[in-house]
Amino acid sequence: MTVSLLENLCKDNIPQMESVLSPVINRTNFAYVPLEYYDLDRQIAPMLPENLTLGRMFVPFDLVSRTMMVACCNPFDSAGREAVQQSVDYTVMWYLARPVALIRSLQSIYRLDSRA
Repeated sequence: MTVSLLENLCKDNIPQMESVLSPVINRTNFAYVPLEYYDLDRQIAPMLPENLTLGRMFVPFDLVSRTMMVACCNPFDSAGREAVQQSVDYTVMWYLARPVALIRSLQSIYRLDSRA
């Protein structure tokens, strides 16, 4: 999996992650989703190509009406966001999540061995 901008900036420093997440949320107007506590709909992830989910760490986590909710850790990846929008026939709502939560969600969805 790729390493995210937030992960590069903060490594495993949780307090630093908090201080970086807040200005990123304010700058991008993305909502924050605590993905580690969210009950993921695992049927949604296969709607996106693996190069977007695994390659760019995008996690589609819910589908409400004609809106797909997708979590990411790099809100500045406009090419990736555009690719998601082009690959689905839904309105996409973007959320910011912690890189660790995204990785664990993807490991769970794709049943990847976390020791790999």
